[in-house]
Amino acid sequence: MSSIRGHYVRIALFCAAILTALCALLVLHMADDYRLTVGQARERARLTAHHVAQDLERRLYGIEQMFLGIDDLLTLTHGGDTAKDFIEAVLRARQRNEADVMDLLIVDARGRIRCWTGTGLPPSVTDRGYVATHLRSDDSLWFVGPPQWSKVHYGRRFFAVSRAFRTAEGGLRHILVTILDLASVAHAYADLPAPGMRLTLHDSQGHTYFVLTGRSPSIPVWKRTSTWFGTQASITAGAGVAGTLLQIQVEQKTDPILASWLTELFVNLILWSLIAAAMMGAFRRFSRQQARLDFLATTDALSRLSNRGHFMALAGKLFTQSRRYGQPLSALVIDIDDFKQVNDRFGHGEGDRVIRAVADLLRRHCRASDLVGRVGGEEFVMLLPNTPVSGALATAEKILEGVEATRLGGRSPFSITVSIGVSGRGAGDTELATLINRADQALYRAKQAGKNRVEQLRTRFSLP
Repeated sequence: MSSIRGHYVRIALFCAAILTALCALLVLHMADDYRLTVGQARERARLTAHHVAQDLERRLYGIEQMFLGIDDLLTLTHGGDTAKDFIEAVLRARQRNEADVMDLLIVDARGRIRCWTGTGLPPSVTDRGYVATHLRSDDSLWFVGPPQWSKVHYGRRFFAVSRAFRTAEGGLRHILVTILDLASVAHAYADLPAPGMRLTLHDSQGHTYFVLTGRSPSIPVWKRTSTWFGTQASITAGAGVAGTLLQIQVEQKTDPILASWLTELFVNLILWSLIAAAMMGAFRRFSRQQARLDFLATTDALSRLSNRGHFMALAGKLFTQSRRYGQPLSALVIDIDDFKQVNDRFGHGEGDRVIRAVADLLRRHCRASDLVGRVGGEEFVMLLPNTPVSGALATAEKILEGVEATRLGGRSPFSITVSIGVSGRGAGDTELATLINRADQALYRAKQAGKNRVEQLRTRFSLP
């Protein structure tokens, strides 16, 4: 029986170890996959911000080179009015080559447009920052203005890039201005934002030039990380455009990038749950089988009391404990009187009912610490720990009276009786068999004395 229980424990530990290992592997895999997914999204956000910043730097560098070429042209023509048509033709050619350029302006030292790519009378621009800044300060060289509405292109927003060209003495010669169409600039980066990504161009003074958002697919509730893990902080990245106040900010929502991760998590959890359920079901079946084997190995099938082997194993432990601590221990050996006549007269089925009835009565008179078992056909043994012989005799009398009051047989009722032998552990007893043999001898005396009685057999060394 101990080997069966040991095997049972080993199986339980093995199942627990397997489930723990699977759970640990699942956690490690999903955590690593989460870090990888978030890391890739963070890297994409960083690359997007730096790409846009560097591309804007490249555009500004191209504008600078264009300004230098126009300045050389103005120097070559001495800025005379006779070359105005030619200069404006050159400006229009440059404008056509640059899709983002809304207008090109050449502004004189007094802030008036001298040449431009527009038609008709040029507007006044002295109030515009891209001119006023250079007129106010001798130190200003480059200017990148905030977004604003065009005076000549209705409903269109732009931002200006200008540069002042001065004489050797520091006097203002002219200002070259490029008017960049914000919609066209934004369109160049429209395909960059990933689903759930927000790309913003702004400056350090709080002006927002444009905001681009990636098209987010419809994400079911069960795929939204914000639903399961609370509000998730977005992934952010930023980069500055060198030499300007312009800044790129990229913000990535976690729901789109973690939707597939969350799906994988649910699938793995379902698989783990199925494996766990299968193992627990198998273990439960094994447990029931083990419990049945334990019951069959330790319990008498008819009386539902401990069988002889199980009783003797437990009784040995009680006897050892009684000797170690000097505690009293009493034994009762109970035998059903004239049991063979019951079988002969009423049949074995009725005899089995007699066995069960006596066993039930013995259970009712047992304390939680007492031990009772069926050790023979109609013979039972009770051990009463921490009970002197006087207490055992009182219990035996109650059992005797209870059995005698029991009626069996249905339509032909009959009564039964038992004989009981009682003995207490003697001070010199070293074996359990000695105690039980004395109680068995007392039972023999009860049988010889007429049955349906209690007899005691004790030595002068018996404990009180």
